[in-house]
Amino acid sequence: MHIKMKSGEFIVLSACTMMLTALGIDIMLPAFASLREHFGFKPESTATAQIIVFFFMGQIAQLFFGILSDRFGRLAIYRIGFPLYILGGLVAAFAPTFELMLGARFFAGVGASAVFMTTIAGVRDRFVGDQMARTMSLIFTIFLFTPVIAPFLGFAILSVSSWQMVFLTPVICCIVIF
Repeated sequence: MHIKMKSGEFIVLSACTMMLTALGIDIMLPAFASLREHFGFKPESTATAQIIVFFFMGQIAQLFFGILSDRFGRLAIYRIGFPLYILGGLVAAFAPTFELMLGARFFAGVGASAVFMTTIAGVRDRFVGDQMARTMSLIFTIFLFTPVIAPFLGFAILSVSSWQMVFLTPVICCIVIF
């Protein structure tokens, strides 16, 4: 039996899945000072910025996931992307070395790119013309609002918990969305 999702539910789910990319980047920003201390970097070190760079490097996989989702189906790529994002986030939160954290962030970025591209493909599957443009505009509005809120969320979490909890928050959100 196939149950068709209502349009509003689909839009909310799509916005949430795309939000994971921005959340995975911007929530980390307030934790950089704690990370420098944890890994023994000097206070003026910019090494922690690599955490964002490695996540972005994983985004290159978008070039492949659009094609793969057309070939193997949307669900198959979601089943790759979500676990990569979750596993990468878990490893990054508990990585004993900075290098392992960077590798984990790369794989989380690959997972985010799979989810991102598959969501766009899913919107293209469901809507056409003006309705597709309106739907994508709404989804991207929510997606672009995330970088505004995420650093504040990271700071709030950091004020009551550790940098590891900041790193685990996108993982928890991903698990809920998955």
